[in-house]
Amino acid sequence: MAERNPFMTMARRWMLRIVGGLGLVIVLFYVVAVLSMVRTEDVARFYGLGRPMPVPQLSGGAIYAISADGTRYEYLCASDLDPARVQRLEEERDFYNFLAAALPIMDWVLEQNLPGFPDVEGGIPTEIRFRGQVTWLDTGATRTFPESCESRMVAQAGQRAKICRVRMTLQRSSDQTFAAFGFDGDQIWLPPAIFEKYGRSRTDAIAAVQAQPCPAAAPLPWDVVLRGWLGLVLERDERALPLSS
Repeated sequence: MAERNPFMTMARRWMLRIVGGLGLVIVLFYVVAVLSMVRTEDVARFYGLGRPMPVPQLSGGAIYAISADGTRYEYLCASDLDPARVQRLEEERDFYNFLAAALPIMDWVLEQNLPGFPDVEGGIPTEIRFRGQVTWLDTGATRTFPESCESRMVAQAGQRAKICRVRMTLQRSSDQTFAAFGFDGDQIWLPPAIFEKYGRSRTDAIAAVQAQPCPAAAPLPWDVVLRGWLGLVLERDERALPLSS
């Protein structure tokens, strides 16, 4: 049996330690960088809303069909609203990341757009200046639905989709594709008579889905949830408090 070369054995051990150490540094660096960001999704979380989505039809009172697995949001129609019960507020808020402010070097690091980091939308990565409008509906804001809307709701309900109404929206003035939203907790109730009107029947399976609540909003990315849980994204000017949904 050949004798082991002590020098090679030691060199191999040191190489493994160096590689392991570098790997640990990279992982820690990545975690700190992710925690130091601010994204438009962080602004949506501040308002208690979900992931912004590219939905140009989005507005208060809009009706969406949401698939059973919660991955598909399909716009159906707009409901007729009572203007007196629709509230709109122009918002001007600046947000920053507390960790990035404490570690200024992270500004430079994040501006390098290193591969593997979450995409950052708007502003510099550690700050966001939000200018836009919040719209929300008071109780009883919806008056009627167009007849074409009824037929679409019935068709989607027949496919086991949830029929939900947008209650609150957040849109950015400089980017109309930025649209975060929140739904009413309860689905739009479709009685058996509406199904019969369009030649369908309201089965027990459909009724069971109709009894389920609507999601509060579209799920937020994991890094946004983590920063929110740690309280890292703060408002620079705290003259106004976040709206409650």
